[in-house]
Amino acid sequence: MKFENLSDELKVRIGNLKEELQNELLSIANNEKELEVSLTLVEAVLDKMEDLNDLTKEYHEIKHVRKRAEFIQENFKGSCLGVLNTDNLIKYQDYYLTVNIDKDGYFVNPLPLILASLDKELIIFQDPEAFVNNHKQAINKFIEKSLKRIETKEPQSKAITYIELRSKLYNENMEYVPFKLYPKIKKIYKGYIDKFDVTELLVEFNQKQSDKFWETHKEDYLKFNPNLKKFTYKSMVEEYFKGFKLAEGLYTPKLSKQLSKQGFKPTNKELQYFGEVKDYLNDYYSHGFNRSGKNIENITLFLVDTKNFKIPTLVDSWAFAGSCHKYEGAGQDSHFAMDYLGFNFLKAYSAGYTKHSKKPILRKLYRSYFYMNESGDIAHAGAYSNIATEKNKTAYEFTTVLYCLLFDKKIDDFKEIEGAYIPEGKFYNREGDRSMRLWCNMSRENSYTTLGTDDILSSVHFKKDDVDSSKNYRDIIRELDVEVFGKLQTKYYEIIK
Repeated sequence: MKFENLSDELKVRIGNLKEELQNELLSIANNEKELEVSLTLVEAVLDKMEDLNDLTKEYHEIKHVRKRAEFIQENFKGSCLGVLNTDNLIKYQDYYLTVNIDKDGYFVNPLPLILASLDKELIIFQDPEAFVNNHKQAINKFIEKSLKRIETKEPQSKAITYIELRSKLYNENMEYVPFKLYPKIKKIYKGYIDKFDVTELLVEFNQKQSDKFWETHKEDYLKFNPNLKKFTYKSMVEEYFKGFKLAEGLYTPKLSKQLSKQGFKPTNKELQYFGEVKDYLNDYYSHGFNRSGKNIENITLFLVDTKNFKIPTLVDSWAFAGSCHKYEGAGQDSHFAMDYLGFNFLKAYSAGYTKHSKKPILRKLYRSYFYMNESGDIAHAGAYSNIATEKNKTAYEFTTVLYCLLFDKKIDDFKEIEGAYIPEGKFYNREGDRSMRLWCNMSRENSYTTLGTDDILSSVHFKKDDVDSSKNYRDIIRELDVEVFGKLQTKYYEIIK
């Protein structure tokens, strides 16, 4: 058949194929009906391949093996498991459908975790049947061992005492879990401590305690600073995806599924960033603070000042996670130079109260420098915080989402850009009689990543002449009273009432 003799509809459909495939289909078809049958079969195969490719791309974006397992559980077709020991597979699936079921109808099956662990090259969705076939011996062995463990461990899980449970939690370095959670942990106990599930329960518990504190004292905090706004994972997701309602708790569907069911189409980058937001805040609600502070009880709230972005006179008490922006640090004068150049300072606080007088306090928790031009474009290089997390001096994804919410941006607006022209080390004026000690993550002189909605820092320069015009730490020491200086340097919380 010839292409020019086809109907317009078939021309469009076959035109979507590669030329080699077009020619092959045209050569074997005697009429349009035969061509349409062949074309329909080819399109079905290509659609299936496209779906698998999309799953593979999304799967590659997931960093943690536990989250990859959840993705497999939701997207892996059960028919691909047909090559396994059928009898054992049915027993295994029956157990997790009838015993480990949550009130909302979601269950956790360890098999996807095994598939994710075996998938070192992240290829499972390229050819699921072949992947299972290649690993069927290991999978069958795992299912067989699991069934034996279920038979021996299940009676033990029901009978475990709180003393035994405490011992097992201590063995997993989870001695900080409050006793109030023991009944819930006992209900989900599987013969071993599932740290992921326990952490989820702990996060939920601590967040409820914090929310209760906030509702009780909110008026006092807002009277002290009306610009404070409380952020949680749920509030951040729902504010970003306007109109969306997030379900939280053990065994609820992952964010992408919930968004899809409510008609939203998030990008892979958005899903990745909100995954990091959840991890960051989960670390906060489960592990708390790097430094707890003396004579205060801490409450894990994340309260952002949404209006005052001025860089403080001194930032020593904001120098978290080994930051050098403090007296005698390598970058002790950096914030003066950045203030001079027009940079801003995003501040977040935690809450709490004094141990003896029980007065509510506002404690410094998190800070991020950012630059904004007249057009509203933004640049930042992450944040430093007092949160007990591995990302207490990066948090690029979490910080980007905060800026999106504060300044009406989208995650995909942010790209890696060049930093500002800010020198590093001891930097002198032209005469050589005045100097500043500089180190800035947003400088192009170092290897830190800078993110921005546009390349707005290329025109930002700190030059030798600016050393004379900008304040430095020595100026502040001369200008301020000793007592005032001491408070600015060391005061990490304020009593608000």
